Amino acid sequence: AQGDTDAALAALSRAAASDRTSSEIRAEIASLHLRQDSRDDAAKAAAEALALDDGNIEAHRVLGLVSAANADDATERRQGERAMSLSREAVAHLERVADSPAADITLYYTMGRLYLRTSEGQKAVQAFSRVVAQNPSSIQGRLSLAQAYGAADDLPAAIESLQEIVEDEPRVAATLGQYQEQAGRFQ
Repeated sequence: AQGDTDAALAALSRAAASDRTSSEIRAEIASLHLRQDSRDDAAKAAAEALALDDGNIEAHRVLGLVSAANADDATERRQGERAMSLSREAVAHLERVADSPAADITLYYTMGRLYLRTSEGQKAVQAFSRVVAQNPSSIQGRLSLAQAYGAADDLPAAIESLQEIVEDEPRVAATLGQYQEQAGRFQ
């Protein structure tokens, strides 16, 4: 499999060398590097694609996902300011992708996490609502949507989002109870 990847990268590199104006080829190189978890190479190729065409959706997707992963790393290392800066950078790129055919459930979930990190509760609600619309039985999606509603100070909606699945997924009962208590439904 690695030989196939190396051959694909070599072919794409030859194509990029022969067509110096193609942002699509560079975006595909970026995507290939991202799939190989080579973030630096992915970011470099995506930046090259955007230098040629600022509207290249795939390049924005790659840079957004790379920045999100780097933000997660910075959060784990307790580098708060760096994590916030990278989160905002990731959001700026991913928002360019959100309404395109390249957007998928993973992109919306990533955006929702980033919006929560940057204290944008309403935008997190929108992103996680898209996740739940695409996968209504996702426990993690529902829990994240409830968290977003909580961040947006909409406890009734947080409660409702979990009540829809609590009978089928009793694991959410504790979280549901916390939101009900916060809303003053239990004294």
